Amino acid sequence: MKKFFNSRRMLQGAIALSLFYACGPGSEEETQLFPDFRETGSGLYFKVLKLGEGDSTASVGDIITIHMTYRTQSDSVFLQRESTFTLSEPAFEGSFEEGLRTMKEGDSLAFQVRADSLFPKLMGENLPDFIDSGAYVRVDVLLTAIHPARQIMEDAQAYAEWLDNADMREVQAMKDYLEKNQLLYKIKPTDGGLFVISKTKVPGKRAGYGKRVVVHYRGTFLNGKEFDNSRKNNGEGLDFTMGTEGQVIKGVEMALTYMSQGETMKVMLPSFLAYGKDGSEKIVPPVTPVIYEIELIKVY
Repeated sequence: MKKFFNSRRMLQGAIALSLFYACGPGSEEETQLFPDFRETGSGLYFKVLKLGEGDSTASVGDIITIHMTYRTQSDSVFLQRESTFTLSEPAFEGSFEEGLRTMKEGDSLAFQVRADSLFPKLMGENLPDFIDSGAYVRVDVLLTAIHPARQIMEDAQAYAEWLDNADMREVQAMKDYLEKNQLLYKIKPTDGGLFVISKTKVPGKRAGYGKRVVVHYRGTFLNGKEFDNSRKNNGEGLDFTMGTEGQVIKGVEMALTYMSQGETMKVMLPSFLAYGKDGSEKIVPPVTPVIYEIELIKVY
């Protein structure tokens, strides 16, 4: 079954990328420069390094996370960085945003981009002294996460509605917690209202809606008192499919969409992402913000 899935995934990726291929081969000089790359109609050169197991491609308006490695034409690495941003239209013809729209989570592509456009127009920097103005820069891109624009808008709207109607005692309690832990001006909520206090980074398979995961979690009040701990349930993690109603609270599932297998995250959740106006079975009072420590054990 796994072999069939991988073959099907490669076929789907090949079909998607075939729509990306150019009508022309480019100049003879450029073809000789990049013999193992394909060219788009805009003059962007690319080749597939790896196909991941994501389900859908990125679209303009989505928030994506990518890891980039920049190389000179002599293959010297001069910059590596991770970036999370809203995917927009290409900044110029031949810019690699064009290629990002063909990628799914886990895909890795290499691009050849003109240096005299890449630095001033996309990176907002002057051309480095060690790169000629007519040269190309190779950019290897690994797409690690896609947060769809529609989901972001829905989460942001829910957070805005909570802010408009929030109990000021809850807001003050959250502010006091951040101030006490010297986090008040160091962290800010995501668009959906998730306060990420800490997070480890581990290369691994990304969680997402529709994926089966195994997690451990520990829930506490802002004063540190524990009210929930999956490790006290025979030490077994919770095994569930994300997006299945009634498995975990909204905030925990939202946090998991930012995580990869093996990572841990500590978050503060406003009540609307936790147990809401009614609380939970005399354990969590109504309108109560909580802290969750989450460990993503496995992504299937």
